Amino acid sequence: MELLKSKIIYSLKHSRLRLLILKFLCSIYPNAAYPSYIAKVLGVSVENVIGAIRGLRNRYKQELSLLHLGLVEEVEGFGKVKLYRARGEICRYLEIIYSNQSLSVKQWEKRRKF
Repeated sequence: MELLKSKIIYSLKHSRLRLLILKFLCSIYPNAAYPSYIAKVLGVSVENVIGAIRGLRNRYKQELSLLHLGLVEEVEGFGKVKLYRARGEICRYLEIIYSNQSLSVKQWEKRRKF
């Protein structure tokens, strides 16, 4: 369990995009979103979003991906496209973390204008 916590902290600390995606998915929880929608809202490429969520060759390691670490879950979408949703307990942890810092989740959401 300690190793998993260490991997989660390392993953979110070393990838700003993973943290942004997780915060965005928590801001729309319990709804899920397509990678293309996440990319559009965050202003990044779809390839980078998919890499951060699932892992992508050498650029995003699969063992540090949001899906592999259990921070997000895959939901059936239409056709072959998958939707992604943050796990509820993870959103509660993020809210606690940001409520103890100067920037709360609500302030962060207003700044990002989701």
